[in-house]
Amino acid sequence: MAPVPRDMSITVDDLVVHRHRRARVRHTPVEHSSVDLDPEALVATAWEGPLHKPEAEAAAPAPEPTAPTPQPTPERKGATPQVVVEELPSTLDKRDDSTLFYDYTCNLDQGNDKNYYLSMPDDCAYGWLGDLARDTHCPPGPAYVSLLALYAGQGVTISSGEPTQRATIYVSLVGGVHTGKSVCMERSMRMLGMGEDDNPFVETTVIASDRGLLQTFGGKVEPGAPPPAIIPSKVLVLDEFRELLGKTAVQNSTLTSTLCKLWSGNRAGASDKQGKYAAYVKLSILGNLKADDPSEFAEMFGVSTSSGLYDRFIFAPFPTAWKFDFEGWLPRVETRPPSPTKFTIQAGQMSTAWATRLREEGEDVGRLTEHAKRVALITASANREPEVTPECMAAALRFAEWQRQIRKAYRAGVATTPEAQLTCDIMDAMDRAQKAHEAGQPLMANKHDPIVVEIEEDYMVDGESRTRMVPWVHFRLLATKHGWYKKTGPMVTKVRNCLVLDNIILARSRTGEQHNLRTHTGFYRLRSTC
Repeated sequence: MAPVPRDMSITVDDLVVHRHRRARVRHTPVEHSSVDLDPEALVATAWEGPLHKPEAEAAAPAPEPTAPTPQPTPERKGATPQVVVEELPSTLDKRDDSTLFYDYTCNLDQGNDKNYYLSMPDDCAYGWLGDLARDTHCPPGPAYVSLLALYAGQGVTISSGEPTQRATIYVSLVGGVHTGKSVCMERSMRMLGMGEDDNPFVETTVIASDRGLLQTFGGKVEPGAPPPAIIPSKVLVLDEFRELLGKTAVQNSTLTSTLCKLWSGNRAGASDKQGKYAAYVKLSILGNLKADDPSEFAEMFGVSTSSGLYDRFIFAPFPTAWKFDFEGWLPRVETRPPSPTKFTIQAGQMSTAWATRLREEGEDVGRLTEHAKRVALITASANREPEVTPECMAAALRFAEWQRQIRKAYRAGVATTPEAQLTCDIMDAMDRAQKAHEAGQPLMANKHDPIVVEIEEDYMVDGESRTRMVPWVHFRLLATKHGWYKKTGPMVTKVRNCLVLDNIILARSRTGEQHNLRTHTGFYRLRSTC
């Protein structure tokens, strides 16, 4: 990738963005030295073209910067215009030059896709790893996060900056059977030259307990023994991630807390009557999780992981209809050892401003800021940049925003019984269906039948009869789509009726009697207060 010319360096003030919701956007070509913060790009479903111009064009001398001309309108003119906005209803939201504020809008781009696939926007990827992800010919999100985890497993050196800042990540690829999770993982490893069985950075051992984790990356230690002088970097690659998550649900297991410790630090240990065990490792994880939809995902990331392990993972859902070119694809192997990099004050201000704004709006940020920092360090190291640049941090924040939208659909389970889990599944599925209908992206049970339908109903206003269209969820289609009848049998009907009797969901009745189950027509609606 061509270096950024010094006379085209980007300041924080150049990255202040337009806030708009329904503007018509026309894209212009993007150079590597500029950042496209177009909110509409966040719903892109495919990668179109490279992130930057060819090296021949990038190496061309940049024009001399000129002083900005005052404009009578509030719009600013950047060094390289990225988005031309027509009929913009709001003016430029300019804030303190020391921070950045983003106004992103992400929608579930799922259509008839069963597993609620949310595609990663193109501008979330940055630099060399973004180019490699595109060359895998795999879905953009899973390919990019796979390369992030594998590259982090080679050991990213932080030259200076925050002493507690780390560059290790946990990644889970989420999808149903035959969606291509293993293909994406294998291609990513081959692209980085890590596909050999004896690669020193890759560990494929299935971890069965906390003791197994400590013995795999450490072993038995003598009391008072000093830590090793050099702590190795490893990436745990698991083609069947369900096996590891299943062990976290074992009663009295400390595997979850041990994994959390290794995400936050380089050491984890335990002791019993047989001795003391410790592991010293910079650990990253890349695992394939079989989950057809958010309901099955919640079963795997259940109560045992909701205490902190779920929040430490990066997730990438798979589409069900991605077409892989198995015969024509060849890897473009390019080994590039991690380069030392550091986190800058300017990048810290950008991440803090992004998190502060979300908290002010009542949004839960969790560990997304930390994820953004780690992704920025990994991509800067892969790009051979001595520090995290503003455009690198901006791409990492867009990546974090994408993860925030994924977490709205893929959430950790909180139920402790099958009935409670089914209750959560029904409420979440009805909520997603109703919101998708309101957003103009109705969920389909099949090619012809929508899950939410609008039915004409009469109502009275000042003694005058009027009609209106009311959206209702066709419950049988919703339950069939999620397989509840096959999984739970008559339990789904009992749970649904209990929710009606408790006024959590409303039933459309022929006589208007909510609690008379015999008069129900099969259409239900989740109360807006739920």
